[in-house]
Amino acid sequence: MTTRIGTSYFVNREAAISYYALQGEDEPAVSDKIASGLITIGKPAILLGERLLIIDNGRRYAIEFEERRNHVEREFSHVLAHQTQPWQKDKPLDPDTALREIRTILAQDNALDIFDQDRLRELVHGLDEWLTKGGTLPLAWDRDRKA
Repeated sequence: MTTRIGTSYFVNREAAISYYALQGEDEPAVSDKIASGLITIGKPAILLGERLLIIDNGRRYAIEFEERRNHVEREFSHVLAHQTQPWQKDKPLDPDTALREIRTILAQDNALDIFDQDRLRELVHGLDEWLTKGGTLPLAWDRDRKA
């Protein structure tokens, strides 16, 4: 199954302003979003096997990838059911999404705020527990699997 995830990464500043103008937000509001890190100008990091797309009339980036599930992932579908994305109750952890979010947080130029620190802790804990219980490696870590 192909999954497409829209991101908060924009092609350029003008694209972000144009995108948010459709939602009734002005240029200073967009500048605040950029300054606070809610949106980013430039391409997001992607993992091996992912495709970077431009959506919303050439304004914003999306990441597309093929989801893969095996019998082990189905058996451990309740690992960390109390957490939020990239896993939810009754839904298997997606190790690729977890790794992508970990790398995105670590790629930030500024110091991590308390939310990012907590989220990073949750993601690493979740991925560790997932792998410990027999879940598959993220695609970027699995050298034996073809992209």
